[in-house]
Amino acid sequence: MREGSCSGARVGCQEPTFRLAPEYPDSEGDLACKLSAGYDMPAFEWQRLVLRDWLARGEDGKLACPTAGLMVPRQNGKNAVIEIREFYGIAIRGEAILHTTHEYQSAAKAFARLRWRFGEKRNDPNAPYRELNRLVRRYTLSAGQMILELENGGMIEFRTRTADGGRGGTFDVLVMDEAQQLTDKQNKALSSVNSAGPLGDSQTIYAGTPPATDTGALVFSRLHDEAVYDSPAAECWADWSAKEMPERDDVEAWYRYNPSLGLVLTEAALRRDASSMLPEDFAVEHYGFWPREAQSNPISEQLWRARLATGPADGRFCYAIKFGADRRSVALAGGVRPADGPVHVELIRTLSWEGSIDELASYIMVRREKAVAVVLDGITGAPTLEARLLDEGFPARKLIRPNGRQLQEATSRFYEAVKSGQMTHGPGEPLAASACGSIRRPIGKDGAWAFGSAPQADSTPIEAAAWAWWAVETRAKRKARRAVVW
Repeated sequence: MREGSCSGARVGCQEPTFRLAPEYPDSEGDLACKLSAGYDMPAFEWQRLVLRDWLARGEDGKLACPTAGLMVPRQNGKNAVIEIREFYGIAIRGEAILHTTHEYQSAAKAFARLRWRFGEKRNDPNAPYRELNRLVRRYTLSAGQMILELENGGMIEFRTRTADGGRGGTFDVLVMDEAQQLTDKQNKALSSVNSAGPLGDSQTIYAGTPPATDTGALVFSRLHDEAVYDSPAAECWADWSAKEMPERDDVEAWYRYNPSLGLVLTEAALRRDASSMLPEDFAVEHYGFWPREAQSNPISEQLWRARLATGPADGRFCYAIKFGADRRSVALAGGVRPADGPVHVELIRTLSWEGSIDELASYIMVRREKAVAVVLDGITGAPTLEARLLDEGFPARKLIRPNGRQLQEATSRFYEAVKSGQMTHGPGEPLAASACGSIRRPIGKDGAWAFGSAPQADSTPIEAAAWAWWAVETRAKRKARRAVVW
């Protein structure tokens, strides 16, 4: 995994701003590019780089990346990369491929480009490449179907996505084109079509641009975030995107984030869009900028449900109180380290801002002997509660007012604990909704993040839970003792 850099001739940067790929001993990517070049599909260097990763082979001889992703701004040639991969897959590897799109017109255009090279029909005297036409076994073009089958067993079907997945079938490769429009329901419906591919060597490819903020299609954003922040070993990802939003007329940025600028994309085209588009729209379209609202929630419902458990009856307790930045909500959470097993957290209650100081102070003071530590987080609210607790005699050594470094540590460690099973949580819809609906909120300049609220999710409950887990991990390490209920 590395951040890309670029210098040299006045063409777009061929190195991605972010690239994730496992170490691999061999790849068929260059062979695929050499083959495609002979059939009027030459590849640029950046496209060759992507295809090397997509067609990399592991020590076992199988594809090294079962999941592959590509994010490149519009009009740079994303479809050409997919087309070369599919052409090689059906003609040489004999794969069964399902190519899905959001719009029917996109599927029809992709099918037409591939069909042109193989001929309009079997034994087509006008086919541009007779050797490819001899491979054609059958076309199926009825009832909206667009299928090409070859004599070597390779086949490809083009279809639009639906919530139920549409027609069935078993495939080796699943291509999610226009992935910025892919919804969770569509992804779930299609995810099993290549789980038992005929060749036993399956791959799913996601390719698109950053999603618009109002589509509700967050699958591509979630995959992007997982690649960038979590670096899964069995995935590859290439991303030409700006972390910060450049100005629309920043020519250097044009060349940094558009690899095909000066090759197929022109400065005139970008200049025209820069004069007519809103700054953020231009940044999404031509800089690959991911708007904050398009960022996905890092914790899935399935993962969160898997950590549900009954809280232990004894252990060492810590509490955490998160005051929302919007001065509307306050969350109180508790964490406990049992004698055995992972740290357990629960959302004790949520409160409105008004009157919360009195209620929280009363709750904590009753538990002053039981509590090992209490985290108070919030620019406003936390200082007032801290002063109140100290005035009433709560031990200062038990109070924690966390800083930015501790926020990064608490969030990252809590998230890893959720993924690895080193935590459990109690029941309750408010905490579940917060955990599964909150997004990554970037903090600092090194890729660190914290939980942030989304239009339909309040992050204060999961932030409080993360602080409670962190407090137990850092403060409550002594041998467990009998404790009372929450």
